[in-house]
Order: sequence, then structure tokens, then C-alpha cells
Amino acid sequence: MARFACLLALLLLAACPQEIDGPPVLPLDPPDASTPLLDPDTGTPLSRPDSGEPVFGPDAGRPDTGAPSGPDAALLDLGACTASPSPARLNQAVTISCPPQASMSGPTWSVEGIVGVDGGYALAAGSPAGTATFTLGSVPKNFPDSTLKVRATWHGGGGDGVATAPVSLLGNLWVAKGTSQPAIAAFTTSPEYAKWGGAQVDAVGSTEFDSPPRALGLLANGDILVAQTNKTPIAPPVIVIGRTSLARLDALDFDAKTPTGEVLFDQAKYVNPRAVMQMTDGTVWVTGGPLPVIYGADGKYRGRPTAPIKPSGNTAGLAQLSNGQVAVSMASLKIGLYRLDGSEYQEIEPLKGGDGYSEIQAILALAEGGVVLSLHKYLSGASGGLLVQLDASWMFVRETPQAGWTYQEVHPHVVRVGDEFVATPELDAVTGATLYRYGADLARLGTIDGYGSPHYTGIVRLR
Repeated sequence: MARFACLLALLLLAACPQEIDGPPVLPLDPPDASTPLLDPDTGTPLSRPDSGEPVFGPDAGRPDTGAPSGPDAALLDLGACTASPSPARLNQAVTISCPPQASMSGPTWSVEGIVGVDGGYALAAGSPAGTATFTLGSVPKNFPDSTLKVRATWHGGGGDGVATAPVSLLGNLWVAKGTSQPAIAAFTTSPEYAKWGGAQVDAVGSTEFDSPPRALGLLANGDILVAQTNKTPIAPPVIVIGRTSLARLDALDFDAKTPTGEVLFDQAKYVNPRAVMQMTDGTVWVTGGPLPVIYGADGKYRGRPTAPIKPSGNTAGLAQLSNGQVAVSMASLKIGLYRLDGSEYQEIEPLKGGDGYSEIQAILALAEGGVVLSLHKYLSGASGGLLVQLDASWMFVRETPQAGWTYQEVHPHVVRVGDEFVATPELDAVTGATLYRYGADLARLGTIDGYGSPHYTGIVRLR
């Protein structure tokens, strides 16, 4: 009778697994093509990756429910574990907490989905039972945002059971070097943002470029868009670097001219690519001229926005908002808003010049709504570059305190890294050897110093 009761209890436990609320985790891949992949910075859907590249995550291409499957299907599902912090950085300890199992022994711990970084992590059991610490210690230079699984396997007379914790990890930063020997440097997202491979190793070497890069972006399949300085009218304004091959994909060079022969970007006319971004409809927008230029993901020229109203200055910063609109800056206080199809355009001025603001450069859309802008401010004899956050209604939220302003520099590019922001130096900076770090409150946290005089320009986080 007692044995029957135990078996009945175990069956009920399997049918009604315990649920523990944990932090939301972005899956590396959606379960199928009908489920959108969300951009972790903007919350907008991206095209589903389909490049055939290796995936740094567990069981990509199917729903990750955490429930045992395949050979583990006979294991009891003991519910979900939590992981904190999530997402985590390289070399940042992640605490795993699983539901207690008083009637079972263990657990034993394991990690799944660690493809490409085998041996580069530590997993240690903690106290009380059911807790552990996971730390990712090394990654390849092309490591993107990833989700791994830490598993706790418990043992009992009625059978073994498993509980799992998805652990979300931040991908590396790639930073363009706009020197006479152009390259892309890889930085890990460890707390100190260590340069991958040391001082002399870059992720992509100078032989892949026609001229110094000015901006970086991502295609939905993880390949990297590189906007180049146009020293010659025939050079492609944008090239594509394969995230796995770390080499230029020549077949995807972007058109330098329209079908009628018009040069799209010409340095002789002071028109260089300024920002590059793929939108949710798959098109790629490039700013820098009087109007953004729109390409297909294959690099073929599609046209320019057809809205009858034109921007009041050369376009600079670029972002897609959560409502689908494309926002552009013009190195003034005005921000232009396009419909995604380019058929409508309006300009807004959310900040007032009388408050000392000028020269909006970068625009970064936030997943929770609103934007972060980089711009210049003059106040009481002091001036410098800073970040300003606006909400979804374009109302002021916060800005960098004066002590954190950068002297006479306005950041052309800003990316989000977990609970921080990282910005590039002024494009015309003498050496440009420093990246700038800001906290969630936009206070300056410090700098990430490069090696030599790399003249850092574009920046992107791999995902």
C-alpha cells in the first residue's frame, strides 16, 4: 500500500510540475518561422535567421520548454529553476536556484547548449541543495547573445527527475577601427570589457575593407553590416562580414550607384555613410546624405523614401521605433520620423535649444519604449557630449550629469549592453582610442581604453 501511495505521488508530481517564476529569457531562435525573433534592444521582430551558421544555444529551432525530451523523456519534470542575473556577462557569476526536493538526493549538475565554448565555463554546487553558481569564462570572438541551459538532476527510488534554468548570456561587442589599417576589434562583455585575444588580435583584418569603416549594423542572420568611407565613387558604401567566416561576403557588396548611374555616397561631396540598420521588413537603411538610402538585404538598391517632405539637413543617426517608424537625426535638434515604407515623413523637436541642447547624433530605441539620444549641451560655461533619455511620448526622463560629459565630443553611435550603454568617440577625434560607458541612469561609469590609436568608429553587439 505504501509503495502504491509513493508511485501515485510521483505520478501526480510529473503531471503537475512545480513552477517557479524566473526572469524572462530571449530564446536564441524562435521555434518556427511563424514566430518572430525579437531585437533585444528595441523589442521589434526581426527576420528569422537562416544562414546555416552554427548556433550558440540549446536546441535551436524548437521550443525550449525546459521539460525532458528525447533520451530524458523518462525523467520526471521537477519544474523550472531561476537564474540571476539574466542576461549575464562573461566572467559574471550566475546564481541558479531550483525547487527543493526533500524526498530525493542530489542534485548533480550539467550544462547544455554550450556549443563553441566547451571547457570555458565553471559550474559549482552551492548550499542549500538545489543551488549552484555558473560562470562563463571564455568565448570565441564571434560569440553572440545566447541562451544555455543549466540542469539539476535529482535521484529517488521512484525515478530520477530534472529541473532546468535557462541562462541568457550577452554577446561580444565588435568595434570598427577607422584607421589607414581598418579592422574590427572584438571586446567581450566581461565587467572590464576585455579585448578578445589581447592587443594584437582583431576579429576582422584590414584586407577585407576598401576604406575605413564608419558604422556597423547587423543582418537578421547575424552577419555584420559595415558602412565604409567612400574614397572612390565606385567602392561599395556597405559590405557584409560573415559572422562565422570572419570574412567579407563579396556577393553582398551594396550598390554604389543607382541603375541610372547616380553615385549614392560621394566623399568629394561630403556625403559618407553615417549609420546602417536592417529594419523589420528586411530592408537596410543607410544614412549620411540628404535622404536615407534603402537597400534590400542582398545589397541591391531599392530607392529612397518617397515622402514629399524632406529632412531639413543631412541624415545621421538611425533607429527603428517599437511602432515601426524609422527615426533619423540630422545633427540638429530635429528628429525625422518615417513610415517604414518611406511614404510619410514628419519632423519633431522634443528638446529645446534654449536649454543648451544641440546636435543630436545617435538615436537608440529602447525595448521598454522611448529612446536614448547622444547630443551636445552648453550650460553655465561648460559644454560637452552626453546622453539623454526620452520616453515613448518624447518626454524628458533623465540625462548624464554634468560631471560625466565628454569634452567637446558627441557620440555618433550608442549600443546597450545589459544594464549599461557603450558609446563611440567623435568621428573626427584625433585618436579615438576610448569607448565610453554609461549606467542605466546615464551617469558615466568610465571608459574602455583601446590600444595605440585605433580611431574607433562603429560599434555593434552580436546577437
